[in-house]
Amino acid sequence: MNLTISDIDFRSIFKDLLRNALYIILAALIGFFALSGYYALTYKPEYTSTSVLAVSVKNNNGTAYSSLYLTKEMAGIFTEVFESDALKKRIAADMGVSSVDGTITVDIVEETNLITLKVVADTPKNAYLIINSALRNYDTVSDYLFTNANIDILKNPSIPYSPSNSRSHRNQCILAGILAAFVVAAAVALLSFLRPTVKNLRAAKKNLDGNVIGTIPYIKKSGHTFLRSKNKKVQKTAALITSFSTGMPFIESTKRISTIIRHTMQNNGDKIIVVTSVAENEGKSTFAANMALSIAQKNFKVLLIDTDLKKPAMYKIFEQDTENTVFLSDAIDNDIVFSDLPVKINDNLSCVFQIKSFADSFDKLSDPTLEKMMTYFRSNYDYIILDSPPVCFASDFEALLKYADTATVVVRQDRADIGSVNDVSDIIRKHKKVFAGYVLNSFKSSRYSELNQYNYNYKYRNYAYGYGKSEVRKK
Repeated sequence: MNLTISDIDFRSIFKDLLRNALYIILAALIGFFALSGYYALTYKPEYTSTSVLAVSVKNNNGTAYSSLYLTKEMAGIFTEVFESDALKKRIAADMGVSSVDGTITVDIVEETNLITLKVVADTPKNAYLIINSALRNYDTVSDYLFTNANIDILKNPSIPYSPSNSRSHRNQCILAGILAAFVVAAAVALLSFLRPTVKNLRAAKKNLDGNVIGTIPYIKKSGHTFLRSKNKKVQKTAALITSFSTGMPFIESTKRISTIIRHTMQNNGDKIIVVTSVAENEGKSTFAANMALSIAQKNFKVLLIDTDLKKPAMYKIFEQDTENTVFLSDAIDNDIVFSDLPVKINDNLSCVFQIKSFADSFDKLSDPTLEKMMTYFRSNYDYIILDSPPVCFASDFEALLKYADTATVVVRQDRADIGSVNDVSDIIRKHKKVFAGYVLNSFKSSRYSELNQYNYNYKYRNYAYGYGKSEVRKK
């Protein structure tokens, strides 16, 4: 699959950014506190003592006078004196230390004969002692250079009480936090763009290896609203086309897709279709139920069979009372008359339910009894719809293909890998079955979508739960 700039889906990227907002915030905090910690560990306080000096020139009579030009020139020379190594050696000897642990700088005040002497040291005491020693010993060095200059102390050396270098780096830390958040957000956006899923209709038509039948909008599943308790969960009803709470765009798109599939089957003389998906929670069971309802509304005799022995869902979708129901696995394991299996949903639609989950579901679906059952139902119904488990969790789909004439794949927006989706179509063609095409399900608003989008969400428990167990697990 070749990704281009035109494949950017901003809705998907924004959704991923919201989903990972906590990590972005954590990255910002880590960046902020990491730099704060670095500054705290590497911080060394510095103390500055200053003194203001005036430079004047002596005349022939020994009196000092002020000449701006000469004094500015002398001030420049005194700057070199105070910053010289010779004076630092004098200061070290005066203080009785091997070297001066501080920095001496001199700044000339522009357009004046004034200079500011600054000493920066690691302690207030050192700063004060060094600047006073410099004032006492500067003439021992300057006398070698000139004798007609004079320095007057206008401001005595100050005593530093607090560090002169600020410990606060708030702005830099905030900037580090913003940068860290930006890096994580950019990574999330890049991964969202590179994720090879069906994000919009244009990407589906470009990358899916088969016909795209249509798009079903996202619609929020309605349900009973009562408080969640410890032993009872909030129950929701499935989004069925017969429900008054289901939006018209959802109903019309589902009916249109169902009609296209039925015409394909009718033209080929097919009766049995298997509905599958790559991953769980893509809405294939709900679509299978709605397709059965839609075809039944056209006065065709339809049978819907829940062949998902990993995680059956039809009894939930139709809210079937399972107490006295005969299930598909009962007919496979026991000698049960096939005509006793279907439960009538309406005048034209019947359903074979399943409630138990099996680890050896492939063996169950490969049982010769099921083949006899399909032969019997084929002669008694116009159309038969098989709800298959997701392909990525079981090989049951291939077991069901030998009973079916055609197959369709439900693809939820931004869910399954496009490569895996295309693999399913290859499996269908490998078994020499008619591939009806892809049904793009649960599509939210997008510039490439066919319909105005609504909210649709029908979630199941994790398919992986209980896989690999040999015993039968009841729901």
